[in-house]
Amino acid sequence: MLLLAVAVSAHAAPAPTPTGGPGGQGYLDTISSQFQAATTGWMTTAQGYAFKIFTALAAMDLSWWGIKQVLKKNDLADFIAGATLKIASIAFFYTIVKYAPTWMPLITSSFMDMGQAIGGSSAATASPSGVMSMAFSVVHQLYEVYNKAPGGLLNIGSNLFLAIIIAITSLLALIGFGLVALQLLMTLIETYLVGGAGLVMLGFTGSGLTSSFGE
Repeated sequence: MLLLAVAVSAHAAPAPTPTGGPGGQGYLDTISSQFQAATTGWMTTAQGYAFKIFTALAAMDLSWWGIKQVLKKNDLADFIAGATLKIASIAFFYTIVKYAPTWMPLITSSFMDMGQAIGGSSAATASPSGVMSMAFSVVHQLYEVYNKAPGGLLNIGSNLFLAIIIAITSLLALIGFGLVALQLLMTLIETYLVGGAGLVMLGFTGSGLTSSFGE
């Protein structure tokens, strides 16, 4: 009966929707937005450090490569070919570091757009608070089933059994949807954190010896 009381009290309102955040957002969406706002300027700062690391490593790597080529006494054609490949590699990773603040958010948003296109209108509103809204909607529908059950003394036993089943199912639905919402929230937060701080690691692509750190 305690489970039934929890289910009934959670769905006393006819249209349960998550509230609490500014602008109609739910609490989980508000947390996600706060992390996104807090990490907005991280990429610009991280890019400065990435450039310093990249230029230092690229200069040392190119110098060391040149010394080895001189000591090997290769012919001019091999030297030019190797230098071209080396400079092209450095230029490629330099371009990635330079445009990372623009490209990284575009990559993330493109995956979100593809997910919304595949999932349709339901995926377009998918968010941590949106997932919890769906959970409360499911539980509300279960509660409506209980309300439509026939009353009377003859149906006390069946109604009690139905109430217990609905209460347990509602609790499991809330737990399941809650775990999904938390996982989605953690994924979004991880995206914001990695997108900002992870840009520093791209600076290690300036040298072949340290490029694995930036992969």
